[in-house]
Formats: sequence, structure tokens, C-alpha cells
Amino acid sequence: MVDIESLVKRAEDLGASDVRITVIKSKRKSVSSVGEKIYQSNVVTSYNIGIFVSVGKRIGGTSATVNELVNVEDLLLKAIKIAKNSPEDKDWPGIARGLSKVSISGVHDKKTAETTIEGLADAVMRSCELVTSYDKRLKPISTGIAVVESETKIVNSYDESVSSAETSVMFSASVKSKDGIKEGSYGENRIFRRIDDIRLKDLMENISRRALDALDARQIGTGSYDLVFEGLLFSRVLEVMLGPAISAYNVQMNRSPLKDMLESEIAADHISFVERPHEAQYPGAREFDSEGIATKTFHVVEKGVLRSFIYDYYTASKEGRESTGNAWGGLGQRTTPGPNNIVLMPGDATEDEIIEETKRGVLICTSIGYWLSNYISGQLNGTISHGYLIENGEIKHAVKGVAFSDNFYEVLKSKLDLIGKKLIPSSRMASPMVRIRGSTIAGL
Repeated sequence: MVDIESLVKRAEDLGASDVRITVIKSKRKSVSSVGEKIYQSNVVTSYNIGIFVSVGKRIGGTSATVNELVNVEDLLLKAIKIAKNSPEDKDWPGIARGLSKVSISGVHDKKTAETTIEGLADAVMRSCELVTSYDKRLKPISTGIAVVESETKIVNSYDESVSSAETSVMFSASVKSKDGIKEGSYGENRIFRRIDDIRLKDLMENISRRALDALDARQIGTGSYDLVFEGLLFSRVLEVMLGPAISAYNVQMNRSPLKDMLESEIAADHISFVERPHEAQYPGAREFDSEGIATKTFHVVEKGVLRSFIYDYYTASKEGRESTGNAWGGLGQRTTPGPNNIVLMPGDATEDEIIEETKRGVLICTSIGYWLSNYISGQLNGTISHGYLIENGEIKHAVKGVAFSDNFYEVLKSKLDLIGKKLIPSSRMASPMVRIRGSTIAGL
């Protein structure tokens, strides 16, 4: 639809020092239900372009969905105008060069790409049936499945280009329970690489069981408890707390408490974090980053010692080093470093063993508000939306109306004592179940 190489040349003719053009062609198929009926189904194909330019030490960019109403040359002129009117950045090294990729088998799944709307509708209705057949006190609130197939190509002014095709699947479901005057609910949102990764029966039975448990949820007393985080939730906590702290951009801007901590102990020696972007089953797997630089496998934290921050081209050039392939940014936007698929390396405990070894604790399955935690101070807090009281190694009952708090960096150094075997990914990090000793629980 767009001759990208010619567009690069045209940008230079119009006054750009160098340019990066990214095009993403995507096809999204989705089906959602409300109650037990299909509410909406869509197939949307889009072709989006992002143009990012340098004019000397000034930068600018723009993006658009390409259609018959869009004049691509106008986009070029707009990006160049933005750059010319932007302040100079004395450290600007120019558009990233050295484009390359690591080929990852399975990052594009043919079966997922070929999934039909009818197949998605069948899965949505099957989800509803699994809820209503599980217990008469249950009703589905909503269910949604979306499959996305995307093709990305990046071209720059240095006759370099990379391209990749990927698939992803988004699944969400929520269920309500009612027994007399008692009511409860439970829901989950998940991201998968392949449609076959959705174990629909197991997933819906777990959601249904927890919705029933919510009928008997109650408050617990304020005090000190061991916190057992399920892997999915702790992955999301790590995205909020660790991801920004290890970004070279935040380090260079004096916004990270880990500044000047390279090769220092920041965690207990049984804790390691590894960037593993080449394992296709994880949602964060990618062949190259948002600048077209190949992704890499490396230790961020090794046995408690901080080994590396994560870099894009700009932050790496400021330190005279290579990018780690961690650039993230929207189309036509400046990038900053972020995790691709950083993994908290598994321990040797099963999830059952972690619970059995907990005398007084709370199993936290889902939480709200944790995303407001402060990675700079380390203050970690959230409200438990679904959890369970643990006493003497046994789950007693669901809990509600309580909040947790701790300091994330103290957790890493001395309080995270048990790590499970099974990794559960969120979108850009993955973690097993973990236990944190002696955190604060407060009633609301």
C-alpha cells in the first residue's frame, strides 16, 4: 500500500537528516458476550504508519491509519515541521542503525491466525455453558476473545530494514455468584500467544470456583501476614515496580533508586531476573524492538546482583554501549527502554508446598490499585479484590475489604523467601508464585 523505501528518500529530500518509518498491518477478530448472549463480533483490518525523523539534533514524529483520505507526504511534512520546532537534544545520536532480528519459531502461529469468527463465537458460548453447568448459583457477566495477527516492518535512512509477523490472543471472562442475599464475583484477563494455549475448561472452572468462594468472603484483622502472590499478579507487580527502575532512561534522569547500583547486591542470592525475549510461548517474545534492533537474552539481576539496566539506542549511545534491544514506543514516537519478557527465575517449591509452609498468611489472586505503587520510593500497596486466608498451611476462606503494603526493595533483599516452579506470564514479565514474609494487611 505504501512504498516505504521511496518514502524514506522523500523524507530526506524534504529536509530530514534521517528517518525511521514503521508500518504495521494487523487483522483483529473478536467476539464478546454479555450474559449468555453474543453481544458483538468484529473483524478489523488496519494499516498503520509511523514516521519519526531527525533534523539535526531535533526530533519529531507522527502516525496515522492509512486510507484514501490520508496523504502520506503530508505526514512527512508534519513530522519534519514538529522536529524543526522542537528543542535541540545535544545527546541525540540520530535514528537507530544496525537493524537486525533474531528469528523466533512460533511467534507467529498459523492456526491462531486462521481462527474464524465462528470458532471464536463457539468458544465464547462454550465459556458461558461451562459457567452455568458448574453451579446453578453462577451466571456469566461477560466473556471476550480477540485474536490479532500483525506484520511489522521498519525501514531507516541507512538502507536497513527488518520485518516480523506475530499472533496474540486476548481472553477475558467475569462471573457473578448469588446465593440468597449473598453476592460475589470473579474475573480474569489473560494474554496468550496461541489459541491452543487457552485451556478453556480449566480456566472457566477456576473462575467459577472463585466466584462461588467470593460468596463467603470476609474481612480479616489488621496485622502482619505472609503474602503469597499468584504468579500472574506478581508478574504485573514487577511490571510496575521493577520495569521502570531498571530502565536506563530513568537511571540517566535520576529517577531510579538503582542508579549507581550496578554490580551491587539489590536482592537475596536466590533471586535472579533474566530477559528472555526469544521464547515464543510468552506474550513478550519479540524478534526486534520498536527501533528495529534485535532483542537479546541477558541477566538483569543474577543471584541478587544487579548486572545490567535495559537500553534503547538513545540511552545506550549516551553511555557508549550497544542497545539491549529493549526500545518501546508508539508509532512515530520517541522510544524509551522497557522489558520485553523479563523472568523471575523459578525456584524449587510447588504452589501447594508454598501454601503448606505458610502458618499465617494471605493468598492474593487479584488486586486493584497496585499500579499506583511508587517504584522510586519502593512503596508497594494495593487492595485485595480476591484472596484467601491461610492458617497453618491450609486455605480457610476468601477475604475481602483489605489492603496490603510493603517496601518492594526490602522485599527483594530479605522478605521474598519462597519462589515457585511454574512461570505465569503477564504481558512483559513472568513470575512464579512467591511468598513474602511479614507484610502488613490493613482492613478498609
